[in-house]
Amino acid sequence: MSRRTGSSLPRDAGKDRAAGGVPPGDAMEPDTTSLARAFDPARGRRAALGLVALAVAACSPAAPTPVSNLLEGAIELAQRDSTEARAPAAGGYRELVQSGGLVQGVDFAPGERGLVYETWVKRGERMERDALELSSIAPIEAVAACAPWELYVALREEDGTVVVQRWLVRPPARSEGASAAERAREANDAAATVVRSTLARTGDLAGVRVLACDPEGRYLLALDRAGERVLQFSTLRGAQGYASFEAERLPALRTACGLFRGRHVQHGTVWAFEASSEHGVERALFVDRDEDGAFDEVSNLDASAWAASEYAGAAWSEHRFVPAR
Repeated sequence: MSRRTGSSLPRDAGKDRAAGGVPPGDAMEPDTTSLARAFDPARGRRAALGLVALAVAACSPAAPTPVSNLLEGAIELAQRDSTEARAPAAGGYRELVQSGGLVQGVDFAPGERGLVYETWVKRGERMERDALELSSIAPIEAVAACAPWELYVALREEDGTVVVQRWLVRPPARSEGASAAERAREANDAAATVVRSTLARTGDLAGVRVLACDPEGRYLLALDRAGERVLQFSTLRGAQGYASFEAERLPALRTACGLFRGRHVQHGTVWAFEASSEHGVERALFVDRDEDGAFDEVSNLDASAWAASEYAGAAWSEHRFVPAR
């Protein structure tokens, strides 16, 4: 397959290159998935260990995201209630969404046909965990989210095609004021509804190492498992194709160990795929200055160029780091 280089900056995310992209498919039929136990201490401990592994995996992030107070409370509860320590799965635990008193994350092993979608909520003085076991039609490569009860999932079919889907999750009804035992019984009998729709199919990725969602929900960024390119998929209805940014122009992609996203107080949204070496941290930089969903600047900065840039030591109104798998 020939490699095509995205040499121009896209002004309409998702329409920069139609070749290789497939128009979004219609939503699939809803299916139901069993609700896991309301709280599983062993898996809770696994979640805590996964977060430790996640922190270790971050290679000198520009500004690592602190774990929320809510999630810290949940981890403490899991550690206190668990007597068995288990290593995290290859996918580990990833915090995806914080919204009010709710924290959501996923636990999965890449290559498996399913994941555990975890929701931590504060009930009284306790942090409690609900878990949905969701299945997929193909092995999972990566997962991202930017809103509660909505997931973006990258799958890899047997022929190597990467399929990007949106999963809308409708959780089962819960009885208000129910005890933990009553919620556990409800969990065994309840079902969640998941509506899956396909956003894109591509042969231009050899798998997905990082999948990240624009905070406004307009697009996804997917880093090729081989590090040869980043694809930008539009999530907007009716969008076709995708933009491609090649490692020939952005060599930091080839060894990137994670993705930093920050909102600069003056220069808009900044994404940086970070690669650590003996010479410091090199970054493949994507900047959306006017925050319209299209990149105004795409460049590759070594450690010295970053130090001399307007972003080094900058003030970020918000920031996040997603480690690569």
